[in-house]
Amino acid sequence: MRHRVPVRRCLMTISSAVLLISGAMAAVPGRIVFEREGAIYTVEADGTSETKLSVTGVPATLSHPAWLPDGRQIAFGALSWGEEAPAPGEKPSQRDTYQVCHIWTLRIGDSAAVRIAEVAPLPREPKYEIREIEWSADGTRIGFEVGTVLEETGNPDIRYYVVNRNGKGVMSSGSAAYDDSLQPRRRLHEERSPDGKRLLQSRTLGDVDELFISDTDGSNACQLTHTASLRDTAVTNIWGGGVISGVWSPDGARVVFIPLMEGADYAWGGLFSVHADGSGQTRLGKDMYLVGDLPKAWSPDGKRLAYEDDGAIYVADFMSSPRKIATGHTPDWGP
Repeated sequence: MRHRVPVRRCLMTISSAVLLISGAMAAVPGRIVFEREGAIYTVEADGTSETKLSVTGVPATLSHPAWLPDGRQIAFGALSWGEEAPAPGEKPSQRDTYQVCHIWTLRIGDSAAVRIAEVAPLPREPKYEIREIEWSADGTRIGFEVGTVLEETGNPDIRYYVVNRNGKGVMSSGSAAYDDSLQPRRRLHEERSPDGKRLLQSRTLGDVDELFISDTDGSNACQLTHTASLRDTAVTNIWGGGVISGVWSPDGARVVFIPLMEGADYAWGGLFSVHADGSGQTRLGKDMYLVGDLPKAWSPDGKRLAYEDDGAIYVADFMSSPRKIATGHTPDWGP
C-alpha cells in the first residue's frame, strides 16, 4: 500500500537536507591562503569569503604563503634583483645583477610585513624560484627552499635554508647547524607517520620506485603503491617512473602521491590518494605538470586536501569529486 506524502513536507525535507549539506561544508575548520598574480588571498573551504590581504613594504611579487601553526601569522616569499657594488671607475652598465630571495611574515589583520631573511646572491641565469616555505611545528623557525633547473645539465639545483622567527640565524643546508627536520618533505625518501610508529619510504622494484609502509626499523614492510601496473594504460600518462615520495594525512589514515615520469625530476599523471593499508586508491586531479611538488595543504581534521591544478585551487574530501574554490597557486590550509 502506498502512502502519500504531502508536497509541502517533501519540500521541507529537501530544504533541510540542503541546509545540512551546506552547513557541513561551511563547518570545515580553517581558512586557505594562496597566491594569485603576485598577491596573497584567503578563502573559506567552500570557496566563499575570498579576501585579498593588504601587504605594504614589499617591493616584489609575493609567493608561497604558509600559515603559522596557530593561524595568527603567515610567512611568504619574494624575489627581487640586486646589483653588485661598482668597482673604481666602473660604469653602471658594467655591474653584474643577481637575484635576492626574501622571506617575510605578516600578522593577520595587519598590513605591514616584516622581512626576516634575505638570501643573496643567487645567479642571474637561470632564474631561481622559491619552491616551498614551511613553519616548524612550534612556530619558532621557518624552512624554505629555492631552486632552479640548470640549463647545461638539466639537473635541479635546490638550496635549503632555515631561519628563526625573529630573523636571526639564517642557515643553509651546507652548515653544521642546519635543521634538516624542516627540509621540505617531498625531497625526503622516507617520512614518519604523524604518530611516529610507521615509516613511509620509497623502494626500487625493477626499474620503478614504489611506496612502502613499514615499522620504523624497516620491518613488516607492505607495498602501498603499484604504479608499474599503470604503465602504458589509459589510466595515467606516466611512463613507468614510479613514485619517489608521498605525504601522510595529519591523521595517518591516507597517503597522497604523484607518479613520476621515467628518468625525470617532475611528476606527470595526476594526484592520487590511497588508504594507509593500500586500499581505496583514488585519482583526485587530472594530468598535471608538477616539479616534484606534493600537496601539503590538509584541513585541520585531516579529512580534506587543498591542492593546485592548472592555476586553480581545489578541495577534495575523498568521498566526492574535487571542488574548485578559487583561481591561484600554492595553497596552504590554516587552523
